[in-house]
Amino acid sequence: MSDVVYIDFQVSLQALLVESREQNKCLQFEVDDLKQKLQDARGDIKVQTFIDMVLFGFGFKKNWTGEYL
Repeated sequence: MSDVVYIDFQVSLQALLVESREQNKCLQFEVDDLKQKLQDARGDIKVQTFIDMVLFGFGFKKNWTGEYL
């Protein structure tokens, strides 16, 4: 009888391991996606800062909503 309990324990443990590995893959994919989005956002901010500096050099100013006057 104890062999059956041991086998059930092994099967449950193996299923838990498989499930946790699948969750880990999903989470790693989400992390990679968020890293890419962060990198893209940083690039967008750099481009917008450059545009703002150029336009400011030409005398353009922004109002409180961020629109150019």
